[in-house]
Amino acid sequence: MRYEYEKPTNVCCVCGRKFKGWGNDPWPLDIIKDETDILKAADKSEPVCCDECNMDHVLPARLKLLETSLY
Repeated sequence: MRYEYEKPTNVCCVCGRKFKGWGNDPWPLDIIKDETDILKAADKSEPVCCDECNMDHVLPARLKLLETSLY
């Protein structure tokens, strides 16, 4: 038996768009445009980012930090 559940609606703290899903940790780009929108949409205190921003902005920023810490 397969259980269906509705994914929560969140607001991306990087681009500000609404998306369905759990979201990703935006560190090191913890950009909060309007914290009240994030809290209303996600009902949680931690900012989250969408999958697109995670791939396009967050992961490259983490890799850049890793590169600079190795040298």
